[in-house]
Amino acid sequence: MAEYSVVFSDGLASKPKHRLIELPPELAAWLTTGDESTPTSTLNAPTKTLTIRGLEDDNAVLCTPNQAYEIRQVNVSNTMLVAQRCMAQPNPTIRILDSFDNCFELEPTLPRASRVWQLLSSTSYSGPEYEELNTNGQKRYTWDDLCASVQLDDRQLMKILFGMPAILLDGYFRLLDPAYVSSVLQLIFATLVIEDVPLDKVPVQVCLDDLADQGIPSMVITQLLRAFALECSPTFATTAETETYALDTTKVTRFFASQLLQADKNKRWLKRDFMDAWRKLTPEALPVDLALLRGLVVEETQDRNHQTYIYYLAHDTLSHDPPTRFRELFRLKERWTAEEMEPFIETLTPSAKKRATLVLKHCRMSKHQGATMFTSRVRFH
Repeated sequence: MAEYSVVFSDGLASKPKHRLIELPPELAAWLTTGDESTPTSTLNAPTKTLTIRGLEDDNAVLCTPNQAYEIRQVNVSNTMLVAQRCMAQPNPTIRILDSFDNCFELEPTLPRASRVWQLLSSTSYSGPEYEELNTNGQKRYTWDDLCASVQLDDRQLMKILFGMPAILLDGYFRLLDPAYVSSVLQLIFATLVIEDVPLDKVPVQVCLDDLADQGIPSMVITQLLRAFALECSPTFATTAETETYALDTTKVTRFFASQLLQADKNKRWLKRDFMDAWRKLTPEALPVDLALLRGLVVEETQDRNHQTYIYYLAHDTLSHDPPTRFRELFRLKERWTAEEMEPFIETLTPSAKKRATLVLKHCRMSKHQGATMFTSRVRFH
């Protein structure tokens, strides 16, 4: 058995010169395969890049084109050494180059859209007639600007921009003003009724031709048809005249419900009043059903008068910190079923096991009128 002399490098006791990162298997495989075919955005972003994204005060997030990972420092009980073996004869040595008492772990993160909304809301697009008013002196954002500010991988960012919906105008991303979206959607659905076009086969060119005299840019009509389609890969490319889309009635119905709820975010609607108002706002061909509003509303029936109320609560408006998130939920409503709570906590972690652990940590389980309910472990005054 060979014998080695152990040599310690100068300055070993000082601050480590290296950082040790434990890679998830899928990330290690992606980095070592040499496959450059990873899908990315249509904006020609590099396919083989690792970037740390976010602002100075954010927790570090490492991004590939298709996944974002939160970087966490973990202390270890046994010191780890970085060593280099030298087989030079007659005295082979092992040189200790560095030592660690901690390492970094990478945990996949779920997409958080709130900052994208915050950045783009100041330059929303309401039609060409409002352009001078809306953009005067306001900062606008390119793809690179957004990548530098938000903690999302390319795929997540593209999907969020596409679904907002946003448009790409003169190289800048612009959020379509919700009121403008509502009016254009109403015109599109009126066109489909007049032309007797089925919702599962909507030609882009029919809408462009019929709405040509309304002053709506063709890219707005095209992007809305894409954003509210059943299956459409996120893209901001120029449309082809032959494009046809199947509209997702749930997406459209949720949008009109969201418009109604956000008009007065603090309003508690009587269920029947909300359903009536929602029905009047939504195109007649589309269904309205509270089951479609998962993660957008809270439904609560009061014991004293048995009246059912509806109020707005979007999961992306809640804190990303688990204890704070649960406090916010229980301040809004004292008792939750597991089914009611799930859409408002599933964005905390992609792991169902970790979500179950969070529920056990922050909630008490009890029976109320025969149903299993969760209440807070913390008393509120």
